[in-house]
Amino acid sequence: MALAELLSTLEAEANAEVQRELDRARAEAASIVEETSERVARRSAEALAGYESALQKEASLAIARRRREARGTVLAARASMIERILDATRAALPSVLERPELDAMLRNDLDEALAAVGDDRAIVRCAPVLAKHLSGRTAVESDEALGLGFEVVSADRKLRIDRTFTTRIERLRPALAIVIAARVGGELP
Repeated sequence: MALAELLSTLEAEANAEVQRELDRARAEAASIVEETSERVARRSAEALAGYESALQKEASLAIARRRREARGTVLAARASMIERILDATRAALPSVLERPELDAMLRNDLDEALAAVGDDRAIVRCAPVLAKHLSGRTAVESDEALGLGFEVVSADRKLRIDRTFTTRIERLRPALAIVIAARVGGELP
């Protein structure tokens, strides 16, 4: 019996050793699985964060690009509106001839222009329709191409002061654009 007990003890010890090795192997496998899962989760989180960051940057750039395009469209529309208003103003210039204050306004402008030229022999160039309003102080030349308003030219033709309404509108264009935009509730182009 001693041999049977010895074999039984050896078998029990072997089974116990096998069980301990299995438990240790299972624990090690569980540890490896846990570490691997953590590593995979960490790498996935890092990759996802990088992907989200890239998408966020791409979305921000796309939004900025769309806003810029929309702003450009709005500014182009405002510039077009201002241009249409200025075109309508230019088209309405002939109605100025019917205004009673035209004579006084032209005389005042002529006095300023002649003072700037400082030459009593200066020549006033204007459209024929305005010649009667500007004659008297100096020589007047009619020029159909000038439109409304006038030019004062020094006798030596080296100095020219342009007081035509079209030129004034162009000179005042930036200020007019601000006024127009403010009146229609927008910003300047």
